[in-house]
Amino acid sequence: MQSFKIHIQSDQNYLFELGEICITVKDYEVKEEGHIILEPEKAYAYFYNSGNMYGVANNIKTFNTVEEFYQSMLVQYNMVKSRELSLSIK
Repeated sequence: MQSFKIHIQSDQNYLFELGEICITVKDYEVKEEGHIILEPEKAYAYFYNSGNMYGVANNIKTFNTVEEFYQSMLVQYNMVKSRELSLSIK
């Protein structure tokens, strides 16, 4: 299980933060497999890079845990960062 910083937002959603990646869920519960998203279709994840926001909605219920969603966003984050680095080298 990841060590997320978890905050309750003013709209009563939960914000999970780890590094530069944020995930917002309506509700969750903790089980052995991780932080289970109770309403997966209402979850979304995002990060900022160079003033741009990159995000993904989970409206087709692809991810059932915050950990799965985080791993998917981490792949996207690394792709954006590596592309940015390769463009700055040229």
